[in-house]
Amino acid sequence: MKAYEFKDWTLKNVLEDKAAKVGEKTYLLGREQPVSYRELNERTNRVANSFSDLGIKKGNKVCTLMQNSPEYILVWFGLAKIGRS
Repeated sequence: MKAYEFKDWTLKNVLEDKAAKVGEKTYLLGREQPVSYRELNERTNRVANSFSDLGIKKGNKVCTLMQNSPEYILVWFGLAKIGRS
């Protein structure tokens, strides 16, 4: 894992580093099949891009009404990635 300054210790950076380091290791046991760190990173990038395409950006407030599920994690991580460098 990279050494980051505190201000750069973001979910985006940590997830990308973990995906690069242990990409195929299971992160989450989903309904259909396990999700690896690499897959989680790719899926959350797609979710973040979709939210950005809808005009959601850093600083916006977003409310989610979802049950606990693998999709909730994708939404939460995707939102966390918006506006992060």
